[in-house]
Amino acid sequence: MTNFKVFLAALPLLLCPSKNGQEVETQPGFFVTYNCDKATVTSVRAVANSAANVNDCVHAYDDEPADQFPDDDAPDANCEAENAACTTNSNILETSLNECQAREEQWGKKQYALNQCPTNDNKIVTYGNLQYKIYCNKRTPVMADLRITSDGFDECLTACSHEAKCKGVHYVVNWQKPCKLLSKIADANSPPKLSETVMIAALPAIRR
Repeated sequence: MTNFKVFLAALPLLLCPSKNGQEVETQPGFFVTYNCDKATVTSVRAVANSAANVNDCVHAYDDEPADQFPDDDAPDANCEAENAACTTNSNILETSLNECQAREEQWGKKQYALNQCPTNDNKIVTYGNLQYKIYCNKRTPVMADLRITSDGFDECLTACSHEAKCKGVHYVVNWQKPCKLLSKIADANSPPKLSETVMIAALPAIRR
């Protein structure tokens, strides 16, 4: 059974004050309570906003309290969708960052190699236990590859110094893997020749 309190701001004189506070069944199972000299409000929120004293007003209510936590799958579904989108965006950004860092590293290696010329052209440099003579934009006329790597210029020559089979280096600046360790080079009587590719030949001052 539901009991509703109805605010009556203005009642005929025959109702007030004689029926003030009385509860009347107007329809089977439906009751109203007369409240004289009380202002009506349209919602519970209106009561909270307008009533200075809880005793100054009366508001409608239901015997069964409203469910404060209604079942609603929409917020969870939205949250899952947002999390999925966030994860996707995060993965895309991380991939872009890794690619950018790889390009930056490759560019740094390229610039460092380019700076060897003409500064060190025809000069002797030492890496590990070997001395190399640098030839800018030249290559040995006889060669065979031992290994090709993405090492920077310094790392490339150091690797050759530590590899007994390495006879020299061709560093091809614009290649993705610019470091070529050579297992065979021309003898000292065959000087390097000009190359059409931007590269550096680093050959041991004393052949191995």
